[in-house]
Amino acid sequence: MQAFIENEARSLIKNIYNESTLQCISTRNITVPYPYPYGFIPRTLGEDGESLDCFIVTSQVLQTGKCFDVQLLGMLEHFENGVEDHKVLLSLKNDDVLLTDSIKSQIVVFYEELSRIVQDRKIHLGKFLSQKETLEYIHYCSYAA
Repeated sequence: MQAFIENEARSLIKNIYNESTLQCISTRNITVPYPYPYGFIPRTLGEDGESLDCFIVTSQVLQTGKCFDVQLLGMLEHFENGVEDHKVLLSLKNDDVLLTDSIKSQIVVFYEELSRIVQDRKIHLGKFLSQKETLEYIHYCSYAA
């Protein structure tokens, strides 16, 4: 599986890409830095009408605008204005990463901070799902290129 990086870890710039062409179409400033590289899983379509969002849990610097081979860690249930917008959690392929409470906490804190700052969006977080549940969800949301 591959993931496309839109935003580098600790960045205060949100890049917005055309998910079909992988071309950057705009950028904007944000006030809460991403805890990990953030992007999407190509050839998926979530309930929000966009590709499935993801974080790649790594200490490596991953360049924006690139695809990386990844493996599943799990997923955070995330709802924005009542619409399902779950966040898939990945690691680089062959990296030995465990989804620890510390990692989960960093992601939860990121969204809690965003929900305090961004008044036009109501963010609700659910539970963390297993690798098996995440894989089933990704298969449900996948389509052929």
